[in-house]
Amino acid sequence: MTNDENQLKETEQEKKEDKTKKTLDNLNENYKKLESYGYELQQIGLDIVKQSIIGNEYIQFQLSELPKYEEAANEYQNMNGILNDICVSGMIAIKKTQTALDFLKKGEAFVVKAIPYISSATSTCSSNAYSAIAMINQTAINTGTDLYGRYDLHMPSIAVEQKIQADLDEQLNKINPKYSPRRRGVWATFYSVSPDKKSQAANSMRDIFRDLLLLWAPNKLIEQVGWWKKLGKKTVSHNDRIRFLLYGEKEIEDQTELESIYKEVDNIYDNFSLLQGTAHGSDQEIQLVESTMKAIESSTLRIINLRNEK
Repeated sequence: MTNDENQLKETEQEKKEDKTKKTLDNLNENYKKLESYGYELQQIGLDIVKQSIIGNEYIQFQLSELPKYEEAANEYQNMNGILNDICVSGMIAIKKTQTALDFLKKGEAFVVKAIPYISSATSTCSSNAYSAIAMINQTAINTGTDLYGRYDLHMPSIAVEQKIQADLDEQLNKINPKYSPRRRGVWATFYSVSPDKKSQAANSMRDIFRDLLLLWAPNKLIEQVGWWKKLGKKTVSHNDRIRFLLYGEKEIEDQTELESIYKEVDNIYDNFSLLQGTAHGSDQEIQLVESTMKAIESSTLRIINLRNEK
């Protein structure tokens, strides 16, 4: 390769790195804005709760005193005005609280719609992070290089991983309560068995992923849709199932997100192929098994959240 070719290659790599950094910087700004809006909404919610509690306390007070006012009004004519004033102010307050409720209902409709998109964005980030880590482990095995030591690479914090797993458990419980205990059981297996048997845990995590695909996208449904028939295939692939469970029969104009998921899932299955030829119980195998399990979890959550958007 000539000097000019080397320089061109370096320039292209720098452009790619610059574009990726700008993308992540922009995404970071969006998350900061969402966090700020979230705190603002939280404060608004607290103010609503505070005013509602105070208002209700006054109503409870007036309800407890009302029979006494009525009794006094029977004896003192001028007390009738108090009862009328309470009634009038109550009707005014009803109109105002109803207006407030109407605004909140309108706002809730939009705020609630935002949540699946935020969740989907976050699981997209986590899924990509673990997919990249799995690819690093693949490369380390294929080249026999300690990439973590050479480039001072790290894993996401345990706290972040636990949040992703908690989100996944919440979603799995909505689908079927059996899945969450299964997921936790897989990790219990990973941490308890001997090093040479840890790959069994990855197989079990993959089984959960497969079960979900089969639940939402069985062969009999996929084989009836137009886009699958056009492919002229004889067997249904996991990518076919993913497309069906996310988009159904629809033709898709922009397949960027779908292709991104395909790539992550294909990378997961590449890990399993690589594990077959890796020494059981080796540090490299254990790292790949762990990153594969986390990649499966993140891809599963990403697919569930994207499905929730629809």
